[in-house]
Amino acid sequence: MAFPCTMVDRIVPAMTEESFADVQSDLGVEDKGAIVTEAYRQWVIEDHFTMGRPEWDKVDGAMFVSDVQPYEEMKLRMLNGSHSILAYLGYLAGYETIDACMQDEQFVKVTRHYMNNEAAVTLEMPEPTDFASYAEKLIERFTNPGLKHRTWQIAMDGSQKVPQRWLNAARTLLAEEKAFTAIALGIGGWMHYVSGTDEQGNAIDVRDPMAEQLKAVAIEHQGKPVQLVKAFLSLDAVFDSSLAANERFVEAVTHAYNTIREQGAKQAVALLAETI
Repeated sequence: MAFPCTMVDRIVPAMTEESFADVQSDLGVEDKGAIVTEAYRQWVIEDHFTMGRPEWDKVDGAMFVSDVQPYEEMKLRMLNGSHSILAYLGYLAGYETIDACMQDEQFVKVTRHYMNNEAAVTLEMPEPTDFASYAEKLIERFTNPGLKHRTWQIAMDGSQKVPQRWLNAARTLLAEEKAFTAIALGIGGWMHYVSGTDEQGNAIDVRDPMAEQLKAVAIEHQGKPVQLVKAFLSLDAVFDSSLAANERFVEAVTHAYNTIREQGAKQAVALLAETI
């Protein structure tokens, strides 16, 4: 017997009443189990079969590889990592969906920079992998106005997502003495988001297994940004001690957090876009 590892890449936003209505209009029947997806699809399959290899790779988007992990890492850092940057900063900037974020040229510029200069450079992929083309395809996918992928949905469970999507890349960039300004800004945005209040003073419906603990940190250190950032970074469930003790990392995240606090998320993105 064999149990090949696989990875699927396809954006599937949460269904809304509008999308259910579209399905009913197209099919002529009500289907509460329907989903709406993008046209793009990728299925990466470990080529390890002991009883005969199926011909799944004849289907568009499916591929056999010797090791799935590099493809998982590329998806986590380039797609999911940029999605999270857009989710936290976009939500705080007032953008309800990812495609709305992509109408802002500064958000596009920062997203492209993150993918090419902070995510791709930390990956080891089999040849021939064209990171720049993959990044442009992601920009195209994020811009799709038909998906209406909500920033609030992607922002869920950030305490579980941040380590996989940003921190492994951040460690590599720190070790190589390279910049990680987009990651730092994303982390700063996450800290503002999980504090539970948006830039207009409205409550944010934070959905996270650590939501109460994160809010308690924010309340305890309200008005003290340096202490607040250090308190968040001391949460071992999210950040390990090596990052919390790294002065360069702490300084970059604190600067990013303060820029968002003082200028707002939209302006913080614009300021970063000017420097890259």
